[in-house]
Amino acid sequence: SSRYATLSGPSLFGWGQTVAFGLAPYRYLRHCHERFGDVHRLRLAGMGEMVLYSAPEDVQRIFALRANEYENGNDPVRYLLDPRSVVFLEGEPHRRARRALTPPFSGKALRSYAPRFVDAARRVSGEWRAGQVVDLTHA
Repeated sequence: SSRYATLSGPSLFGWGQTVAFGLAPYRYLRHCHERFGDVHRLRLAGMGEMVLYSAPEDVQRIFALRANEYENGNDPVRYLLDPRSVVFLEGEPHRRARRALTPPFSGKALRSYAPRFVDAARRVSGEWRAGQVVDLTHA
């Protein structure tokens, strides 16, 4: 029995939800939000069961939680990231890492990166030809 059984969500089994999500993630999430509301359950293969929150005030409350008010639930992505990633840190180490990461992601800093991003995109895409298939991950 699921700890989220009282929440509404798709009745598809986990692999079915995973396929629907994989084929059109944004469309699937919009569909779920329209059908089940701002808080609903979702099951994706490899990630288990999760609860999605869509209302801005709920998201704001989640991000305002203190370190001792939540449990890190990022286990499904542990194999993708370094274990020392800020995603997995908690308490004071998490706060220190967040403080260190904030300046490079401020609006002013991000705007200063834009010209370099545009130049790099022009440089890479300038080598492409009409009709050419491009592997964007590699590019």
